[in-house]
Amino acid sequence: MFFRKAVELEVLKKDPTEFTHVHKQQKTIEELEGRKDLPNYLEKRELKHFLQVAKKPLPNFYRKWFLLLI
Repeated sequence: MFFRKAVELEVLKKDPTEFTHVHKQQKTIEELEGRKDLPNYLEKRELKHFLQVAKKPLPNFYRKWFLLLI
C-alpha cells in the first residue's frame, strides 16, 4: 500500500512489491489440537438455561448482566 501510493504520487516508477506474496504459516495438527485460544461456546443446555434466566426480571438484574459481560 505504501509503495502503491508512492507510484500514484510519481515518487517511484514501479511498485517493487507488485508481484510479491506473503505465505501464511500453516499450523501442524499438534499445534491445532494443543492450542488454548479456542472460542468460548455454550453447550445447548447452558444456552437454554442462560436464555431462561435472561428472560426473567431479577432484583439485581443489572449486577448479574454486568458480571456476565466481564
